[in-house]
Amino acid sequence: MNPDIDELKTGTPEKRALDTGTWHCKILVRILVGFLAVACYANSLWGDFVFDDSEAILSNKDVDPFSTSLWQVFQDDFWGTKISSNLSHKSYRPLTIITFRLNYWLAGGFEPFWFHLANIILHALVSLLYLDLCTAICKKSTLDRAYKVVSPIVAALLFAVHPVHTENVRSRFFIAISKSSE
Repeated sequence: MNPDIDELKTGTPEKRALDTGTWHCKILVRILVGFLAVACYANSLWGDFVFDDSEAILSNKDVDPFSTSLWQVFQDDFWGTKISSNLSHKSYRPLTIITFRLNYWLAGGFEPFWFHLANIILHALVSLLYLDLCTAICKKSTLDRAYKVVSPIVAALLFAVHPVHTENVRSRFFIAISKSSE
């Protein structure tokens, strides 16, 4: 006999509703968080490149996988200038440039739609990871059972829809800024 299963069978409906241990509750919450993260920024899919995207993406030779080697990305700064050059900005972010290259390769060029779609998908995934993080933290807390269940959900929903993420999701350039400030 499993005490957890017996408790679920005999517990009150309210107690069963609050149990996040059930797989269908977890899936529904994850769908809700992911959907809201996507829905909030879906209107940016048809936007163009903005702000410094022209310099960071369109004019950066390292973004085009057909014009420079992957090794070159590790020798240049964020803007595509040799890191050893006196003209270099000295901002070294090869992972960001590699994601730009991947977007370029998957989209078949500089298609803003695909770059924006990648940002939105990344935002949804990070929102889901944030839900997992908050859940793990709350499980170990001394909060009441209801708070342990509701707090991570509310936190993840707020994270997914909060307007502070607008620049990071809508502009490729701002991904680099947010990554460098972490």
